[in-house]
Order: sequence, then structure tokens, then C-alpha cells
Amino acid sequence: MKLPLHVTAILLLSLVAACGGSSNVKQKADAQVTPEQEQQEAQVLYSRARKALDEERALDAVDLYQTMSSRYPFSEYARQSQLEIIYAHFLAQQPVSAVAAADRFIRQYPRHPAIDYVYYLRGLVDFERSEQTFEGRFGIDSANRDPTPTQRAFESFQALLNGYPNSPYTDDARLRMSHLRERMARHELGVADYYVRTNAYVGALRRAEYVIEHFQNTRAARDALGVMEKAYRKLQMFDLAADVRRTIEANVSRDKNPPLPTINKPLPPGMDAKLGQG
Repeated sequence: MKLPLHVTAILLLSLVAACGGSSNVKQKADAQVTPEQEQQEAQVLYSRARKALDEERALDAVDLYQTMSSRYPFSEYARQSQLEIIYAHFLAQQPVSAVAAADRFIRQYPRHPAIDYVYYLRGLVDFERSEQTFEGRFGIDSANRDPTPTQRAFESFQALLNGYPNSPYTDDARLRMSHLRERMARHELGVADYYVRTNAYVGALRRAEYVIEHFQNTRAARDALGVMEKAYRKLQMFDLAADVRRTIEANVSRDKNPPLPTINKPLPPGMDAKLGQG
């Protein structure tokens, strides 16, 4: 049914007025939120997130930090939240998210005062992943597991030592690197052992030589000599096997690596350290 012209005009005017009124209400609502109030709201939300982190309610902390960053992306608390969410992911046993958050922070804030902590924490995340193998639980040697987390952890700790030698985290990082070198060497030695078992003796010799050359002063390097001796004997190269045996006997077995301290998962520096600058 077609409405009379004057009725249509009235309806259109009413619709325009309603839209204008709604826009005015929204503008007034937006105008009511001052920068100071927004800063206070950001501070309250950040404080809730940090409290959850301090109380080790990791999943709650992750949610609050994410909300903080999305609602107030340009506040000083957003940057601090991006730092602390790395630890929150770590505490929540979310290593993939923790590494991703650390990588993102390093790209965005390479000169941040706590950047050494980020490199250290990223190393800890991958270090813990490298330790979480079947070894000790099911008797499966971790040398046969994926070496990628081990390599990444080593690289993070190396970046810390190279870029921030005076960092309070360097001593612990250096100790962990010695264990990571042993683990990487043990992985390579596992490949050499596999070659021996499959009668690929030349390949075993090459891999054992690689371990000795690149991972000196490790137990795996000393064990690689035994692999070489076995491979030479299988190839009926008895003179070379005898030379290796003399080398083995001339080297007194050293003590094992010092015990590794427990991962304490150090809390990130708080806002009181004035880490809001990029």
C-alpha cells in the first residue's frame, strides 16, 4: 500500500532525528572518557593481571593481559603487559605462545631496558621443552628426539651473552649452555651409533669426527672416540683402531657436568622499574 506523501515525509524526518539523537548520545559518551580516566582504567586492569601473575593464576593473567593490550593498546601498561604475558604463557605451560610473544616483543622493542630478560626467558622456555622428553620416564634417549628446541635455547642464551654480558641472567645462561652443548653432541652421537648399527661405518666415522671437532670438552666427544674405534675395526682398519684406543686410554675420564639448577621462572620486572620506554 502506498502511503500519502505527507506521511512519508514525516516518517523520514523522524528517522533522521532519531539517528542524529543517537549520534549525539554516542558523542557525549565518548567525550565523557578523559585521557586521565582511560589511564586509570588501564592501570586497574594491569594491576589485576599482575596480581594474577604474582599468585600464579597463569591462565587468568593471560586473559587479562590480552584484554589490557586490546582495550588500551597505546598505554604504557600495554607495553608492560606484552612483556609480562611472555612469563604468563610460560607459567601456563604454553611454550609456543610464550616464544611467539617473546619474538614479537624483541621485534617491537629491541632497546627495551628488560630485553635481556626476554632473551633469557625465551631461552628458558625452549630449554624446558628440550628437557621434557621420554628420557627418565620411559628410558628413551633424548638424543633421538627433535633437537630444534635445544638449538633455539642455545641461540637465545648465546644472544644474551653476546649482547648483554653484564646481565644478571648470564651466569645461569652460561651453565645451561654447557648442558645444551652436551645434549646437541649426544644427538649427533646418536646418529653415529645408528650408522654403526646399520653397517654404514664410513658415515659413522664422519659423524663421530664431527662431534669431536664441534663439541670439544663434552662427554659425547669422548664417547665418539669409542664409535670411531668400533667403525675402524668393522672396516678392518686395525692400525687406525689401535690409534684411537691409545687416545681413549690417554684421556682420563672427566667428572660429569655440574648439576643444573632448578628452573625458577623469574618474574618479569614490574612497572616500578620504569620499563615503559621502548
